[in-house]
Amino acid sequence: MCLDGREGYQRPATKNRQEKFAQYLDERGESQTFAPPVVLNARGKWRFEAYDGTPEFGAISVEAPANVIDGQHRLGGFISHFKKHETPRQVDFVAYQELTPDQEKWVFHTINTTQKGVPPSLQTIINDHEWHNRVAREIAEKACSPFVGQVDKTGLGGTKFLFKLSAIAKNVKRMFDAGQFDNTAEESKFDMFVRYWDTIRSTHTEAWDDFGKPRNARRSKLLELTGLIAYCRLFQDRFKNEYNSTADAMNWGAVEHDLEHLAGQLNLSKEGHFKGQTGEYGAGQILRQMQAILARRQGDASSS
Repeated sequence: MCLDGREGYQRPATKNRQEKFAQYLDERGESQTFAPPVVLNARGKWRFEAYDGTPEFGAISVEAPANVIDGQHRLGGFISHFKKHETPRQVDFVAYQELTPDQEKWVFHTINTTQKGVPPSLQTIINDHEWHNRVAREIAEKACSPFVGQVDKTGLGGTKFLFKLSAIAKNVKRMFDAGQFDNTAEESKFDMFVRYWDTIRSTHTEAWDDFGKPRNARRSKLLELTGLIAYCRLFQDRFKNEYNSTADAMNWGAVEHDLEHLAGQLNLSKEGHFKGQTGEYGAGQILRQMQAILARRQGDASSS
């Protein structure tokens, strides 16, 4: 990228990121749009002319394009939105009068290496328009929840917590990601999550001994992220079929029966078969083992 013979220092803009910002503008009116100001270098090509008697206020005469130091994707989104709707939108900006090329590069470097993103768990709290984020927060805070006091809501971490709020939200959404639950109320989803994990607690008593222990003292994978993912996937894979959407009721007897059988057959020790297998991959391995155990039991029942 080059302007007036000056070589650029930024990567080329990503069209996808620009279109995502344009979509953000499409979905919100002017008063509902919030974006950080773009940062420009006027290169000495802009002139400020103060109003009479008010030296701090005036008009800017733009005689040539400015360099975009930060905000090229936002600007691309504004341009795309304008081309689509032909409706101008206000673009907030900060413009330096005249930076040297080295100063400009340093401003870009400072902005893009010192800023810190919002942790996913705080994003979960902020984005409370998403139903699964609201349910996750109730799971973290309500006294009836099996995980109350054990969910990190700040994203700062710490060994005393079992899970991050963002992980709870993601897996709540995963549990109910089936057509049977499309019209199920949030309150019912919260109640089902609580009862499901209460049933796991009552059937997996040995693995649940890790509850409240620091991370390095836990012996089972059940109360690790791997276990959370595996059992939420099991609900989505198997127990969704025990839900009657018309009556808004689960066949909890069948769920408890299956979980009791799993507790007696599945070794979730961190030093056992699934040692070193973590995250989505490890959860997938555990889920396959659970499916095989339950399929064998079903086969045995059919043959007897």
